[in-house]
Amino acid sequence: MIIDIRDASKYAKGHLKDARNIPFFELYLHPDLYLDKKSTYYLYCDTGVKSKILVVYLNKQGYHCVNIEGGYVNHLFK
Repeated sequence: MIIDIRDASKYAKGHLKDARNIPFFELYLHPDLYLDKKSTYYLYCDTGVKSKILVVYLNKQGYHCVNIEGGYVNHLFK
């Protein structure tokens, strides 16, 4: 599953195909509502910085998350 951690307004303006929007703080505060520890999740933000921080945090909590390097901005031009 691909998760866009940007706010809803940025997500509405454009996002990666099949990405689900779960804003950073929502996912940070309540990962158990959205994630399963048996699944793998790919997270991104605008540039990859916030998603990298969240990936480290979530992995320490026992989830399996991967940061999409470069974020949404980088993937716009590919």
